[in-house]
Amino acid sequence: MAGFKRTIIDNGKTIFIVLLLEFLAFFLFYGGMLSQWLALILAIYGFIYLWKLGQEIIPLFWKNKLSTFTPPFLLAGLATTLYYKFLLGKMPWMADHSVHLTKSYILYNKIFSDFSLTGWTNFSGSGYPAEVLYPPLTDIYLCLVKFLSFGLLDWEQSYAVAFFVFLLCYPLVFYFVGKKHFGKVGGLFAGLAALIDLGGFRQGGWIFAVKWGVWPISLSVGLLVLASHYLFCWLAHKTDYKKAVIFSTLAILAHPFALIILVPFLLIMVWVLFAREGGLLSQLQRAARYLVPTALLSGWWLFPFMVFGTEYSMHVSALGGTVNNAVEGLVHFNLWNNAWPPVAAMALLGAVLVFFSSSSSYLFSLATLAAGAFILSTSTYLAGLDLFNLIPSFKHVQFPRFLMLIKACSFLLAGYFISRFIMFAKEMKNQFRVKHKWALRFVLIVIIAAILPTFAKYFVEKKVLPLKNYQTSPGYRRGLKKIARFIKTETKSAEYFKVALAGKFGEHRHTIFAIYSGLPFFKLTFIPADTYKYRAHKTRSRVPDSPEELKLLNVKWIVSIGPIRIKRTKLVRKNEGVYLYRFLDYSSQRVWAAQGKTELVEFSDKQLKIKLSAVNGENTEVYLPLSPFPNWKASNNGKEVNLETWHPSANLTLQKVKAEPGIIKISYHKSFLESFSGYLSLLVLLLLLLPVKIWRKLAEIVQLKRLTQYLNGVFLRFGNWILHLGRDLVKIKWIIYPLGFMLLLLVLATVHYLRFIDPNPKDLMLARAEVAVIQNKRLKKCYWFFPQRWICGKGLSYVGTEARMIGKDIESGIFLHPQKHKKYVITFPEVEFKRRLLFYYGLDNSNPAGANGISLQIRIGGKQVNKIVIKSRGIWREFILDTSKYKGKSLDLTLEASMQNSGTANLLFDIKLD
Repeated sequence: MAGFKRTIIDNGKTIFIVLLLEFLAFFLFYGGMLSQWLALILAIYGFIYLWKLGQEIIPLFWKNKLSTFTPPFLLAGLATTLYYKFLLGKMPWMADHSVHLTKSYILYNKIFSDFSLTGWTNFSGSGYPAEVLYPPLTDIYLCLVKFLSFGLLDWEQSYAVAFFVFLLCYPLVFYFVGKKHFGKVGGLFAGLAALIDLGGFRQGGWIFAVKWGVWPISLSVGLLVLASHYLFCWLAHKTDYKKAVIFSTLAILAHPFALIILVPFLLIMVWVLFAREGGLLSQLQRAARYLVPTALLSGWWLFPFMVFGTEYSMHVSALGGTVNNAVEGLVHFNLWNNAWPPVAAMALLGAVLVFFSSSSSYLFSLATLAAGAFILSTSTYLAGLDLFNLIPSFKHVQFPRFLMLIKACSFLLAGYFISRFIMFAKEMKNQFRVKHKWALRFVLIVIIAAILPTFAKYFVEKKVLPLKNYQTSPGYRRGLKKIARFIKTETKSAEYFKVALAGKFGEHRHTIFAIYSGLPFFKLTFIPADTYKYRAHKTRSRVPDSPEELKLLNVKWIVSIGPIRIKRTKLVRKNEGVYLYRFLDYSSQRVWAAQGKTELVEFSDKQLKIKLSAVNGENTEVYLPLSPFPNWKASNNGKEVNLETWHPSANLTLQKVKAEPGIIKISYHKSFLESFSGYLSLLVLLLLLLPVKIWRKLAEIVQLKRLTQYLNGVFLRFGNWILHLGRDLVKIKWIIYPLGFMLLLLVLATVHYLRFIDPNPKDLMLARAEVAVIQNKRLKKCYWFFPQRWICGKGLSYVGTEARMIGKDIESGIFLHPQKHKKYVITFPEVEFKRRLLFYYGLDNSNPAGANGISLQIRIGGKQVNKIVIKSRGIWREFILDTSKYKGKSLDLTLEASMQNSGTANLLFDIKLD
């Protein structure tokens, strides 16, 4: 303390002068432009001096404390400033937030009551398997916050608080991981980049998480970053094993997207650590010890999802750009719609430093993962490697979301670059001596003072203030509550009905009406967080809304934000922009029979009992208000009978059963897979929670220790043998160098001739073709470029396999970009013709407007045999060409694509021999 006082006394005069300068700066700020500039220079200079003086005055202990806690407090303070309304219990009323809240409400009230995490509920639509087909962690997290509030917070308030906690923790995750790997300053920058990320649709950031409400995948990305850090700790240092497994499991349960990331990252990490330290077998052993428990711990949801998800989830596909788009975005640093180009630039520099210095195995693996996602999420490589045919489920992946992973890696790589840049600046400062540092510092301060005000204004207006643009108290919220109270007063105790929620395709805000009313509902628009396919059959934009369908669904009331047009409805009232309609053909009947009478004895989430009587024939069909799912079993008078799907309309799929007079019992049973995987997950969780001492004791009891030592000895001997063999070969350089050169030639030859390997003899391989372009009546050959691509000029002047959105589906085939004065000619030499040729063709959805009239001429053996004219975009058509007269002959097949008018077109076609 005495030293502290002495420092104050010794520097008292300096402090007085600095404070006087600050006062003078404040006074001059209200003068003209020159005075303001001078004021900024004085203020910045005074701030720098006070900062240095503070470092001398503040004791070392508190200095360390401040340096430790200041960065996270800055991040937390900024996040609180932006999102404090959520902390006060005001939830965001935009897009999908209401859907997530309602799903957690259903889980809390309908599923948890049976001491289960998944199950069937009739509360929504015609029933759906809650938490089976959609990642459950977000809903569980929301329910947990509601539970911990002890009833003090209502559903909206608990959601708001839970969402605030997520927004607060998300940037802190990047700070924590960044601090561990490259220091506090770089970690702070990574956290700021994650926090002040405006983002874009399907690309993370504020727009996707806050405005659109699609934050479960952002939650998964944050958990992935933590999981990747602890996975590195386990593989590299044999620490944090349990944390690696737990956070990886949480990331998978937040979104299955995590599984697609974790497995490649694990393989990359193993390879990088092997390159740095060796011990490939031991690394693979640790990788297996991590991966198997992670899969089993998440298996209670993951395994049933993988079985049921493909069949019962509605696919919402979305492609990334072509490799041309990706490279252009890389050059201009606009991979994510210009939301954060400076971060992208610094991340690229950070990746270059990591790759060339190999200073961090973790960041090297992260940069490799981001590069792999960048390359393989392009439609060019996906289609060129034929991955859409090898793995058809790839067609239903929303590839633009991989930019969220690339951005997460970029935040950390940019932070790494900042930290290295600061270290480099310090090293340069120590190397060069300057007699009057203040003179150079003054120049820097003048430059900063000239730019800082405008920069700060721009940064706050463009990057910070837009993050506060969210709605928390809309007028229609009061309208929904008033209409909910009105329906309750109009409801009789024994009456059964549903409330239909109507609106535009993307309208989700009134989904919370189910919580206000407590009544079962049917949403007449797409539900993004509940992609059960019965809701829209095959076309997701179509939903049941005809009078016949609404009658089958027991709809009595229809609620919408804004007016709607549905037949056989009558407007009852409107409040604050919310409209209430009565459906005039309402029916309370829930089961129907083709003949005879039905009496509904019991109707619950898990069981239906129906009494069937007065049937003329032996059997009759009984129609049930249940969506199809394998877990439903039926019995008739104690005998098991089959349930069948029933399609009362093109947009509605229910179930039916053939039965005799008597009792029909319909019961919901969890499958063996669900029960078994649940027990496995519970077992792994208990084993993870066991202390290390108990683990060692169990190993001694069952003598696992001896077995492990034996296996390790075998692996070690094998590894040493390989190592010694490699060292001996290296010594014989006169053999190694020629062998290495020959191996290189072999690899190049393999790559070159790989294009001639046809996995499907019915396909005509583009790599085998001869491709040329005709421009200004001159023929110019194109150059083959792996994979499945021919370069014909600049930009889009190429012929290659691509995947494009045509209508509602992703189709893959040969992509062309013809113009009026540029024709493309593709020749498949010596094709052995069969009975016919099948042509599939179309213009993609993004085809330029007015680019119609594309002709595709077909020539066999040099003679034109047909011509296809394509005029409409967004339609995938089929054309069959009879080639029976050429059957058994080997002739050239030539296709010539050209435009009939000015403009460009995105043509995609595929050919198969049959």
